[in-house]
Order: sequence, then C-alpha cells, then structure tokens
Amino acid sequence: MLYAHSNIFPPRYALREGKYHFIGIKVDRAILEKQTRLFLSESPMEILPDLWTSGGTTERTEPMGSSPHLYIKENDTWHPDPYLDDISLVRKTSQGLIVICGCCHAGILNTLFHVQNYFDQPIISVIGGLHLLNADEEYLAHVIDVFKKRFAGLSLFVNHCSGDKAYDSLSRKLGDKIRTFPAGSVIIDDNNIRELHNGCRER
Repeated sequence: MLYAHSNIFPPRYALREGKYHFIGIKVDRAILEKQTRLFLSESPMEILPDLWTSGGTTERTEPMGSSPHLYIKENDTWHPDPYLDDISLVRKTSQGLIVICGCCHAGILNTLFHVQNYFDQPIISVIGGLHLLNADEEYLAHVIDVFKKRFAGLSLFVNHCSGDKAYDSLSRKLGDKIRTFPAGSVIIDDNNIRELHNGCRER
C-alpha cells in the first residue's frame, strides 16, 4: 500500500550544471496501481490506528522549505516547485501529537500550524528534517520564538535537511529540547516522548 498526496505524479526536476534532470516518480501510475494499492488524498488519512498522514499544507503564511534548484514544468515554462505534495506523518499519543517530517518543503511552521489546527491537539515532538538549511538568522530567531510561544515544551529530534547553522541556533535557545537524530537512532516509547532525550541511541 502507498499513502501519498494526490499531487505526487506531475514531473519534477533538479537544475544541476545548467541542465534539468528528472527526479520525479519513474514508474507510470498505471503500472504502480497494478503493483500496489494507492491511497492518494489532499486530506489526512489514517494509515494505522493513531498513525495518520498530515494531508497537504494549503495555508502557507510562513516561508516554505524551498530548494532553489527544484522545478516543475508547465506549458513549456519552468517554475519553482510549489511542493504541493509535501506531507508528514502524525502519531497520536495520550500526551499529544508527534510530527514526523520528511523534508518539510511546505515549511516547518506551516506544517505545524496545519497539524495543530486539523488534529486539535498539542504537538509534543517533531522528528526529522526541518529544512532550515537556507534560513537566515532573522528567520531562525522567528522560528525559535514561535516554538517557545505556541509550542512550549516541544521536543525536537532533527536530521537530514535541518542544517547545522539552524541546529546551532536552536540548541543555544532550546537547550536539551533539541538533539540530533541520525539514521539508526531509536525512540523507545513514543507515549512518553517528553522524557526521551536519553532514550535515543546512535549506531
């Protein structure tokens, strides 16, 4: 089974050394539908009990997690990828929501606002890539301010596209509420996420 946003199939490209390289889904949709069951939706979907997709983040009042070399092509014209298909996973626990981000191209704050509004529960933790690689100090300060005011006590387990500069800025202000979470790390009990800063191990 494949759960995804309904906008996953339009071709996507990366501009490298002056040339556009296809980076989208290489398998034709008709073939993919014969190989697996597709569940495509712009709205959140429950995959397993208490595990959901976030659905598409349509309201984007904050900057997106954009990469300047990623494009789509419409009517023979190249446009920056709008990342309409960007979604995350949402795990419901007795204490609140855990948001698991892939690359968060929709923007970390946009994503968290969307999840909080839809599921109407507090977000207690974020795991994955925040895509703050290209964020300047002013925006990082804004992100930290929002985390403190709107998501007080939020635990962050970050990796991938979060960015070293962003991690350094966040760790100076958030202390032990943030830590790196490289491949192979393990969270022992997601129902007690607030006490898991020592519950991850690196291999």
